[in-house]
Amino acid sequence: MDDSVVITSPRLVSIDDEDTRMLPARTDIVKVQGDITSLITKLCNSIDGKAHINYVFKSVKQDKSISMEALGKIYHNEIKAFIADQLDVPKNTPLVYSSKLTRNSYFALFLSNKPTDLSRIHEDAETCNINDFWLANHLIDLHIKSYLINKPTIFGKHTIGQFNSEMLLGAQSTNYEAKSGRGTPGTIHDLLKINVWLSPEMEFNINLIKQVYFTPHNGEPIGNSVLKDESLFFIGQKAQSSSTRKWDARKSQRNFMGFDAPASTTRELAKNPMALFSNSIAYYITYLQNCVIEIFSSLSVSSTPIIFSATHRIDVQDIDCLSSLANITVIDARTRPNKAEDTVILQFQKDNSADYVRAGDISNVGSLDRERAYIVVNDNANDGTTITDSTGKVYNSFISAVIASKKIPTTKFDFYTDLKLYNFESNNKIISQGVDGASKLKSAQTIERLHNELIIKKVCFQGKSFSLETDVCSNYSLISIRRNSDYVTFASVTCVTIKDNTVTINNQKIYSSKNFIDKIEFNNRYESLKYLLPNAPSDVLSDLYNDSFIIIDKESKESLVSYHSTRVPNVIGNANFDNINLWHSRKEGEATPFTQSALPEKCVLPYYASRSKDFNSIFISDHGTYVDYFITPHQPVNSTVNKRNLTKRILVVDLKGQHRPVLKTKVALLYFDSHCSKFIKNKAVAYKTLLQKVSEAPFL
Repeated sequence: MDDSVVITSPRLVSIDDEDTRMLPARTDIVKVQGDITSLITKLCNSIDGKAHINYVFKSVKQDKSISMEALGKIYHNEIKAFIADQLDVPKNTPLVYSSKLTRNSYFALFLSNKPTDLSRIHEDAETCNINDFWLANHLIDLHIKSYLINKPTIFGKHTIGQFNSEMLLGAQSTNYEAKSGRGTPGTIHDLLKINVWLSPEMEFNINLIKQVYFTPHNGEPIGNSVLKDESLFFIGQKAQSSSTRKWDARKSQRNFMGFDAPASTTRELAKNPMALFSNSIAYYITYLQNCVIEIFSSLSVSSTPIIFSATHRIDVQDIDCLSSLANITVIDARTRPNKAEDTVILQFQKDNSADYVRAGDISNVGSLDRERAYIVVNDNANDGTTITDSTGKVYNSFISAVIASKKIPTTKFDFYTDLKLYNFESNNKIISQGVDGASKLKSAQTIERLHNELIIKKVCFQGKSFSLETDVCSNYSLISIRRNSDYVTFASVTCVTIKDNTVTINNQKIYSSKNFIDKIEFNNRYESLKYLLPNAPSDVLSDLYNDSFIIIDKESKESLVSYHSTRVPNVIGNANFDNINLWHSRKEGEATPFTQSALPEKCVLPYYASRSKDFNSIFISDHGTYVDYFITPHQPVNSTVNKRNLTKRILVVDLKGQHRPVLKTKVALLYFDSHCSKFIKNKAVAYKTLLQKVSEAPFL
C-alpha cells in the first residue's frame, strides 16, 4: 500500500500539546548514551576505591559421560569455595554471584575487597559464550548493590561478603497465626527481587518481581536487615519463598504493600495517596532508576528515563456486541468443601437460575450437554495454580499440562483441566469456565467475568458470528500465542470475515512447535511474520512472543502484532517531577497539595485525568513505524494510586518485511476498534481486545 494513502478513523483524536491532562509520563526504562564497550570499561572500575569487580573463570576438558546437572553442582561448589576464600569468609556463607556454565568452562562475577586484573575479562567471557550485554547487566547489578549498601546516613556498616548475597527491597512484615492449631506460626514478608537488563539498543530496564517469604517464629530469621527501617534485606539460605501469598494472615494484622492491597485497604489509604504510593512498585522502580542514573553519572555516562508522551487518544467503545447467557450449570470440583462456600454456591444458583452437579458424579466429561454452559468451581489456587495431576504434581500453566498429556496420554488431571484438555483436542467443544474458590462467586465483577468468558466461548464454538462496530471490511487471520517455560509454542489461528459490522468465524486451528508437521505448515503459511521478530528467524512459530496477538489482513497482506516485553516501557510516574524527592519532602512536613482537587501536574498517579470516571481511553504514543499504548480509566486526580500502567507495542509489516506507519493502516484501526468496554472495565480481562479473546478461546 502507498504511504500517501491515509486510513483515518473518526474516533482517533490527536492530542493538543497544551492539554494539561496529557502530561508526559516517566517510564521504567532508562536510555544510556554511548557504546557497550566503553560502558563495560567504566563499569569495571572500582567502586569508591573499596569494592572491586572480580571474576573467576575456568576452562577444562570434561568427560562427556558426566551429566550437565552433575557438572553444575561441581562448578558451583568450586565457585563458592573460590569466592569464600577471596573474601575470607566461612565456606558456608550464603553467596550470590552471576555465573555462566558450559560443559568445559565456567565464569562468575562477584565483588571483592581485593583488586584484580580485568584486562582479559572480555576474552574469558567470550569463551563461555557470554556477550557484552550479559556482562554489562551483571556489572550494573553489582554496582546497584554497592550503592545501596554504602549510601550515607541511611545504611549501616556491612561486610564486603554481603555484597554477593541475595538482595530484596520493600520488606513488609505481617504476623501469621496458625488456624485451629494447623500450620506453623510465623512471619510473612512481602519483598521485591531486582532484575536488570540492558538491551542492544542501550536501553536499561529495572524489573521488580514480587516475592513472598515466610519464617517460623521458632526458626531462623529471614536474613540480615540492611536498612534501619528493615525495608532492604539480604536473604538467608533457609527462608521459604513463593511468587504468591500462599501463607494467609488476618486482615487486621496484614501490612499490605501498595501493589497488593485489597479494595477496602486502598479506599482507606486514598485519603493519603502518597502513603500508598511510597510502598508501590512504581515508587521502588523510580528510586532504583535514580540510583542507576547517579551511578552512571559518577562514571561519566549520560542516561535519562524514557518519556511516554501521548500523541493520540481513542475512547473505548461502550458496545453490547455479545448476547446474554442462559442454561448455566455449576460443577462443584472442590476437594475440600466447607459450609461457608456451600452457602455462596447456593446463593449463586438462586441468583442465576443455575443447576448444580458434583464433579465426582460425572464419569465422562465428553457426556456433558453442549446446549448448557458450565461454571466449574475449583479449590482455592495453591501458589497461583489449581492444575494438578493424580500424583499431586502441580503445573503452572495449562500449556504445561497439554505437553504432559501428550507425553503420557493416560495422565489424569483435576476435573477442570481434564475438561479443558478434552476441548483442546475435540471439535465438538463444551462451553465451560473455571473459578478458583467458591467465595469468588460473591463478587459481581467475578460473575460478570465468568459470563463474558462463557459467551465468548459460545460465540467461538457454536454461534460463529457477532457484531462489531467498525468501518473496516476484509478477511483476516487472528493468531494468539502461548509459550511455556520450556519454550514450547502453541498458536491458535482463527480465520474471520468482517463485513457490515459483523464478524463471522470461518475456522480455527491450533499449531504446536513440538509437532514437526504443524511447524512446517505454520512457517510456510505465515512466513511474513518473521519480519515482526528480531533477525527474521526461519522458525517463526518457535520464536513468537508469549501472549502476543497477531492480525493478518489477507487482502492488503499487512500483519500487525501487539505484544509486551521488558523492552516496552511501562508508565510509572509523572515526568514533570521526581516522585522520590517529592515523597521525602512530604515526610519532612513540607506542604504539598495531594488532594482530589489538585492540579494534574501536581499529581503522582494517574497523570491522564478527567472528571468522568465512567469511560476508558486508549492513549497512544506514535513513533511512526511502531506505537506504544496503554488503557486507563478517566478518573479524578489522586483518587487512588494505580499500579504501573501496562504498555503494549504494535508493529505492522507488509509482505516484503517493510514496516508500515501504524496509524495509517486499516489493520491497526481494526485492532483499536475491537477494544470493548465490557472487557476493559473487568480487570481480569483488561487489555484483551474482543478479537483477541475470540482467537485465544481454545486456551481459556
